[in-house]
Amino acid sequence: MANTISFKGIYEKKGTDIETTKSKKVKKFKVGFYLNKNDKVNAGPKVIYVRIMDKNGKIISPTGGTIIKRIGNKVEYSIEREIDYPSDEAFVYFITPIDPLVKGMYTIEIYTSESLAGSKSMMLK
Repeated sequence: MANTISFKGIYEKKGTDIETTKSKKVKKFKVGFYLNKNDKVNAGPKVIYVRIMDKNGKIISPTGGTIIKRIGNKVEYSIEREIDYPSDEAFVYFITPIDPLVKGMYTIEIYTSESLAGSKSMMLK
């Protein structure tokens, strides 16, 4: 499971990333989280998927695709990253550029190939 999930809107000013909740300023999303240690999962390469959804549930997809979870459901995702999953807790983060946004609630869902690992929402003004 993912914990301590961070979901921020950011823009760049003079080469520095600045956090904001103003939809007109957001140019990227920054997502960070810890993956808990899991004795049932072998250490090694694992793919993590993140869904970013707007207030209407539409997937914001800069590079996305579809995964088929082990239980048979198809899930669209926005971004993916292969990580070297250690046998201990791991910190994972993504920074992804996005198209201009409108005001409203945005939600991320974090998936492993097997299941939903966590989610978080953010309101943009």
